[in-house]
Amino acid sequence: MGFRDKVFRIDRVAFQGGDKQIPVLSKNYRSIALYVIEKIENPIVFMNRTEVKDFSDKGPLTQRGIRKCRNFYIHNSSEIVIGFHDHPNEMWISDKYRGLAEHCQRQEWLKIEGPPSERIIFKDNLSRWKLLLKIRGETDPTEKSFIEKLRQLYRAIQSRPK
Repeated sequence: MGFRDKVFRIDRVAFQGGDKQIPVLSKNYRSIALYVIEKIENPIVFMNRTEVKDFSDKGPLTQRGIRKCRNFYIHNSSEIVIGFHDHPNEMWISDKYRGLAEHCQRQEWLKIEGPPSERIIFKDNLSRWKLLLKIRGETDPTEKSFIEKLRQLYRAIQSRPK
């Protein structure tokens, strides 16, 4: 099994959250957001670091608005329940709110992609690796240099104190 075929667990470089996080592949962003907002006690919604108070279809919390958003988080008071950075395909839900994720999956609004983890799971997916390198300030690398940069990044993360 080669370097690119393995599944790596990458420390949260750009993501902050509660305990463990469940990676999900979202389909209907608005429905997920509205359901989470409805079910938690004290919802606080941030889109691109700006608090959102208008949850109507005239406000920014629309399918299109969420898709264009770069930073999206829904908090329950000070605890992050759900969020993503860069694109809704990077969405995760806090393991504490697993019931919300399971309901959304039954409604076919999202698909749970893996088990909860204290680290974000990146599979062999070129765009996700490029995202991680971009977050770390790297330029869009060529394929050959990309593999070497991934090896360096992986070694650096493995050597970090826990």
